[in-house]
Amino acid sequence: MEHALLSELEHALSVPIEDVLNPDNVPPTSKREAPRRRVNSVYFGGGTPSLARPTMISSILELIASKCNVSPMMEVTLEGNPTSSEMARLRDFRAAGINRMSLGIQALDNNDLRFFGRDHSVLEGISAARSAIELFDAVSLDFIWGRPRQSIQAWEEELRIAAALNPTHLSLYHLTVERGTPLFDFAKSGSVSLPNDDVSGEMYERTVEVAEKNGYIQYEVSSFARNGNLSNRSRHNLSYWTGMDYIGIGPGAHGRMYGAHDMQRFRTFRILDPNTWMKQCEEIGHGMRKVVPMPYQQTLQELIVLGLRTTDGVDFRNLSMHMKKHVDHIIEILDFARAQDFVDAGLLEWIDGQVISIGGGRCVGGIRPTRKGLAVADGLELAFRNIRQREHVVRDLMREEEKSVAECEKVRAQEEDKDVQTQYT
Repeated sequence: MEHALLSELEHALSVPIEDVLNPDNVPPTSKREAPRRRVNSVYFGGGTPSLARPTMISSILELIASKCNVSPMMEVTLEGNPTSSEMARLRDFRAAGINRMSLGIQALDNNDLRFFGRDHSVLEGISAARSAIELFDAVSLDFIWGRPRQSIQAWEEELRIAAALNPTHLSLYHLTVERGTPLFDFAKSGSVSLPNDDVSGEMYERTVEVAEKNGYIQYEVSSFARNGNLSNRSRHNLSYWTGMDYIGIGPGAHGRMYGAHDMQRFRTFRILDPNTWMKQCEEIGHGMRKVVPMPYQQTLQELIVLGLRTTDGVDFRNLSMHMKKHVDHIIEILDFARAQDFVDAGLLEWIDGQVISIGGGRCVGGIRPTRKGLAVADGLELAFRNIRQREHVVRDLMREEEKSVAECEKVRAQEEDKDVQTQYT
């Protein structure tokens, strides 16, 4: 596994993405080389990467340092589960180069942890969080709210306990019930009771209020940074939301990359099955399954939908760069009348700047959701023409990730480090 990962990573850093696959699915004969990239973050996620050997982590980081221009503030995150076996190796991971931990605590209720099939207890979760916070300068704790039978008061208490641990970051996700899952069937049959829309709406409001009262400021629908500091935000996630390149390495990994010699953006998909992926890596140096050119409209759609999930909103100048057109062409996609209606309703606000004129002598540089707007964000895309609703775009992106995680979990018990995938930006 380690040799295959390193081989695929070196290939990704050396060969322009547009040259990766030819019609015969064999290595290209092109002698072009990919430009030396600047790397701002590395994320070890998907499945249970904390089961990997720390030496493999260090080997990957050494290869990146030799092939790329590494930011002195590079964020290197490792996903981990709060079990005693994984937590025992935290010092080794820190020595290998990890400087940020993301722990999937999920809940502070033992019944809910059992319901979700988690291997840790509440006490183990709290102990793991404390150990990680003691060792790492940056720690993110993940929780899920809107769980079956969960009350608003119980969630508020969980959130206060989480904040009292003093991590640098909290990821607070609303439970999503997907069609075709056991939870969907349980909810449909009535055997599981989920909070209704009114209760969920109130839980969201209380999530933001309690988090803020305890020093965690929202910067994205589900993301909260301690004291609101920019340095406490997830740099890796910010790269997704702002349209930066990210390269997915490992079985089932996906990515978004611009070509080395033009502004064409590509979606990349690695082979899902770990054994098949490894075999192809051994044969041709990479496990790429598919490279798909993205129409600029699709790139804009992702930037707008994901931008409207953040308090920073949509920067028109950044948008025009991805459009490969002058900023004046923003008018092609922005419905000014509808956007102003959202502004008047307190859901959106204009960002000051000298990018485009909206009339009356006022120039703006972008548009962003208000706190009220983030709470009802699914409809904000209507301010833009020909943009699918956010829930569909975000769901598509999440499904890409979930497929790779599910496949990796199948082989979790087969080999200590076989379900690792790496992404870097």
